[in-house]
Amino acid sequence: ARMEDGIVKGSARMEDGIPMILAISNKYVPSKSEKYILDHSTDLGYASENNPMGCDIWKNANDSLANDLKLYQTDIDSHTAAIKVFKALPDLMKLIIKSSKDDASGGYTNTSRDKICNLTRLHPDGLQALFPSNQLSFTPSGGYIEPLLPPMRDSKICTTGELMKHLMSLDYLVHDFEHMCRKLKPT
Repeated sequence: ARMEDGIVKGSARMEDGIPMILAISNKYVPSKSEKYILDHSTDLGYASENNPMGCDIWKNANDSLANDLKLYQTDIDSHTAAIKVFKALPDLMKLIIKSSKDDASGGYTNTSRDKICNLTRLHPDGLQALFPSNQLSFTPSGGYIEPLLPPMRDSKICTTGELMKHLMSLDYLVHDFEHMCRKLKPT
């Protein structure tokens, strides 16, 4: 497996539900779109003190970036729909500890933790299955997250013409519940 533009290419061994190449990474890995914006910030007007418009990339992007953003918007809409039907779980740490005590070995095991953390998946194949465009960023502590894209709010404030309806929306946020669960450790 190799990393290209923040995307794992080729077959990758999995660890804790994420490609091993990212599992061992101790660095933030931006999504393809986020990396493009960072690499072209001057051309896009984001390196200016003239307060560039955050919505410009959603309205006037070049063909490649516009296509990536359109695909990402479709993905985030699927993610939002999955969040809305997700059933909240009780205290995960209590479940992990109880499960490990019920385990035949009598001790805390990754197997018992994995079974519990799998319950936090928004999709049976994991969070990445909701994002076929591969437009998620990755942080070692939080797992997959939304890319940091202007306007740093729900992009629908730029694309729908309904600013006030979407201004305070949190639908653009992505939380990798499974990854966060796997980071829990009993004290």
